[in-house]
Amino acid sequence: MPLSSPSTDELLSKLAEGLLAQALTTLQGLQLFAEKRPSLEQGLWQKHAKSLQGLIDALHTATPSAVGGEVTSGEKDGMLDPARAVEFGKTVTRLRKAAEMSRERLAKRAGLSRNTILNLEDGKNNPVHSTLLRLIAVPELGLTHADVPWRQPTEGELSSTPNCWIAPGYDPIKMFVELITLLNGQGGSIEQTYAYLDPKSALNWFSLSNQSSYTTLYRERAPLDLLAAKMADRSFHGRMDIIALGAGDGKQEVRLVQNLLEQIDGKTGKSHADLSLYLVDISQPLLSEALKHASASLEGRSGVTTWAVQGNFHHLPRYTQLHYAPQRANRRRLITMLGNTLGNLDNEPSFFRHCLAGFTTGDLLLLDVDVAHASSSAPDEIKKCDPALQQSVRPAHVEWLGGPLLRYCNGAVDVHLRYELDVNCPVPGSYALDALATVKMNDGREKQFSVFRFKRYDPTSLCKLLAGLGWESVAQYSYGPNPEKPMKTLLLFRRTKTIEIA
Repeated sequence: MPLSSPSTDELLSKLAEGLLAQALTTLQGLQLFAEKRPSLEQGLWQKHAKSLQGLIDALHTATPSAVGGEVTSGEKDGMLDPARAVEFGKTVTRLRKAAEMSRERLAKRAGLSRNTILNLEDGKNNPVHSTLLRLIAVPELGLTHADVPWRQPTEGELSSTPNCWIAPGYDPIKMFVELITLLNGQGGSIEQTYAYLDPKSALNWFSLSNQSSYTTLYRERAPLDLLAAKMADRSFHGRMDIIALGAGDGKQEVRLVQNLLEQIDGKTGKSHADLSLYLVDISQPLLSEALKHASASLEGRSGVTTWAVQGNFHHLPRYTQLHYAPQRANRRRLITMLGNTLGNLDNEPSFFRHCLAGFTTGDLLLLDVDVAHASSSAPDEIKKCDPALQQSVRPAHVEWLGGPLLRYCNGAVDVHLRYELDVNCPVPGSYALDALATVKMNDGREKQFSVFRFKRYDPTSLCKLLAGLGWESVAQYSYGPNPEKPMKTLLLFRRTKTIEIA
């Protein structure tokens, strides 16, 4: 942000706040990095850490009101509940002592002054949101959001509630650390959500999914209008929560909502639209794009609200906001997994059994899957019929799936991808094309990784599996560029009974 001339005190304070946040983040990353370096280098990294600490202290001295943790005039957002300041101070003191940290060390780790820590522990001031977040960011302290008695918003403030929330347990930093650790090991299998996690990977996937040829052949051919008509039967009262798992860019989910709205409008006098669209995705860049697209496409349309949920849908049972509450007991729920999101699962039966355990009789499940080209019991036939096995991996897919290997695998100079057929899949009749990556290192070594699985399903066998788990088949619509041999299928199910989890 360019500085105004002359610079105002407020602007300088905000600039100092931003500089401090960056310096603190760099310091904490440097400390973590230094711990992993050889002992002979420790002195060098300690010297750099002291320089950063000196910068943080200088920022405190220059603009203490901006970074000292005191409440400035008119600033209330995200503060501690003042009535519980003393209680919170005791919590910080207890955790600090348990971590065997002095006030001086905690202040340096959090990028705060010693007096701020002292006043906070004594309950003498009410720290602002940024101060609390800095304390939470100190791993040794072990402070969590649950430990902070946040100030409750007023009724007026709730009238403009944000429409995006981060799901419990979502920890992208931890996921990146796990990914980097795996990539710098000897090789192995990479969980499929990592293919969308960083911004570059998200951009590559977005480009692939929005290519004109793919959109024309598949996305635009998906019979979402027929599906919406099927759902809008006489029992449909227009009140529905649409929970879009792995929403990606959200375009197909928004198309479905638009078709549902048309069906509801066509039933004039019988029902009124009351739809809530929950876009759930682990990728922050894709989720932002999905929310932006949904807001623009549904703008001005009464009867529909959109929410973005950043999280891992494998943890769906933890997300209580998406499960029934007394005020929502008369709403139908539709869980969608469009764009072959189902194929991202390592074990589909386990997901249906455990992650969808919170859904009840009458709820709907919509799956969009790729159709098997031959029976999984005939691998030779699959190799002859599946087009992906007849050619090398497309360059765009190499860039998407191989990109994280080149970016985060230290010493990687080249990545080669190939598909290997796997017929031993949990869903009967299905098979997977395992994308295997060979990473060439600058020292001549090679590493092998499984980076993605493209799954194909036999719809009949999939319906039989779900029937045994309490989901009856309601409708099936096949589509693709060749009507005589469709490559994709939309499957709609209704929950009929709840299966006890052993």
